[in-house]
Amino acid sequence: MWIFSEIGFFSAVENYFETDNVLVRGRFKQDLENLQEVIKEQEGLVLELMITPENDYHFRLNVPKDVWGRICQGLAAGITYHNFKNHVHGEPDRDHAYMECWVAMNRVQE
Repeated sequence: MWIFSEIGFFSAVENYFETDNVLVRGRFKQDLENLQEVIKEQEGLVLELMITPENDYHFRLNVPKDVWGRICQGLAAGITYHNFKNHVHGEPDRDHAYMECWVAMNRVQE
């Protein structure tokens, strides 16, 4: 599952070794730190940020599936913007990457 949200971009997959958890992976350390903070505030849970430069996603959190579900629900409920790209605009490299994703998916749609 890929999620582009106002707190960051995440790729979530089942943890192969702990199937009650998902590995939430990210390309930007700040995104995972943002997620850590949301989980701490909403769930009272402190999760260790794993730094994995040998993997394609350099940052990971091991999150219980039920917690991940509630976090995703909260992110969805908190949407107050009418245009995502405009809402998260501000970092040139990320803006460009998000636009490339948008363009690629738009191209496939056609």
